[in-house]
Amino acid sequence: MQCSGYKKLIILSLILFIVSYNASIYPWMMDDAFIFFRYAENFSNGQGFVYNPCEKVEGCTSFLWLLILSVASLFKLDLLWFSKIFNSLLCFALVYMVANSHERIERFDGIMSSAAAAVAFTSGIFAPWLSSGMEVALFSFLSMAAYFYTIKSETKLDYGVCGVLHALVLMARPEGVFLAAPAMFYLYQNHRRRGDYGIYISLVKFAAVYTPYFLWRYFYYGSLMPNTFHAKVGFGLNQLARGTAYFCDYFIAAAPLVILFAASLFFVIKRRFEDRHIALLCIYAFLNILFVISVGGDFMYGFRFFAHLTAPLAIISIYALAIFFKSAAKFKTAVVIVIIYGLIQFYVHPEIYGISNSSPVEFGREAGLFLKNEAAADATLAINTAGIIPYYSKLRTIDMLGLTNRHIAMSRADNFGAGPAGHEKGDGKYILSKKPDIIIMGNFEGSRTPVYKSDREVYLDNGFKANYILKVHKITVRDQSGASVEKFFYYFERRK
Repeated sequence: MQCSGYKKLIILSLILFIVSYNASIYPWMMDDAFIFFRYAENFSNGQGFVYNPCEKVEGCTSFLWLLILSVASLFKLDLLWFSKIFNSLLCFALVYMVANSHERIERFDGIMSSAAAAVAFTSGIFAPWLSSGMEVALFSFLSMAAYFYTIKSETKLDYGVCGVLHALVLMARPEGVFLAAPAMFYLYQNHRRRGDYGIYISLVKFAAVYTPYFLWRYFYYGSLMPNTFHAKVGFGLNQLARGTAYFCDYFIAAAPLVILFAASLFFVIKRRFEDRHIALLCIYAFLNILFVISVGGDFMYGFRFFAHLTAPLAIISIYALAIFFKSAAKFKTAVVIVIIYGLIQFYVHPEIYGISNSSPVEFGREAGLFLKNEAAADATLAINTAGIIPYYSKLRTIDMLGLTNRHIAMSRADNFGAGPAGHEKGDGKYILSKKPDIIIMGNFEGSRTPVYKSDREVYLDNGFKANYILKVHKITVRDQSGASVEKFFYYFERRK
């Protein structure tokens, strides 16, 4: 694919913008990324895909991302920097792909694809995820690659690659089914219209990749769904209300994209799905939004559950703008307004600007290394933030929120769905029955008083008061300006 001069300038400018922004939020990463890192290191050390040795619990939602990190760990690469660099390369490829989407999408031209790239990659909903250590960039890239192969498959090789890509999308995140299912129906419609047999090639290649993985995963972990699903998701009106509130918050951050998506959906239906390429993207986005609402949204900064929709919604939005504004000048003006709205969110929306003030990595690393040196090698740690501190401490860990603990994930929570997503389950008696040597309440800095359910039940137990003593350790870290700041790390230690 060839790029004209102005398109190359746009692509380069977008890449520089994203890199500069991620440099400005350094060293931000998500605590959950270190859960992936811990699994990956355990695998590279010969213990299998486990969080704790000999405990087969699927505490990661993205097996493909875990597999990539595990390979990197086998080669002794620094997983923090590897995840950032690899995610950056995926993002750069995604920028290029969207900027040239007119070569695959019907009714798109070079101006429209350039506008879609500019809208997508100046969005604060996508930009931070290069630094996060999470699978968002991988899932976004694979989803768009699978989409583009779906709409332009003509040869046997194309159909085969299409099937493999959709299998990888599902391995990257289970929500990939919301693209794979409509895509296969799209290929089936092609089969009926053109008489080719590409749908069968795609299905065979999909099954050849996904079926062995699914069977292995089921027999290895013993569950159809990841443990994280059981820890976070239930059924009820409270969860729907929380998911709706999450979507409304997202709507504020991405109002032009959501409004233009609704308009595009209207045009697609009105035209009886004549614009099939855009119709497929609309169905994918619509099913994802319904899913996120139904599972109750998320708790973390940055709209992780919606981030992968940024590029699809940008393409859909440009499609709507091209229908609304036939004049090139008015179209470009509308695109600039959408971009400006997205840029403003970097400074006004708490879910986006809050990222720059949230840097748990340095403190968590120091706290983890302190525990590694302070505690016995066979000590057990009970903690709510199961990422950074357990990763650096190397201690056997009980995840008190249940992401990596099957017992807590399967436990009941009163009024489930009314609290923060993924932070509602717990079992204090179970925690104390394991006699952990160290208990950290609250988040990664620790807390003197209980915050979550396991914390509260542990704190109120008479055995806890008799057997554990509060300890405080001072840790010096740097703030975003580079200045040294003293913070305190609170933990409860079992009496000798």
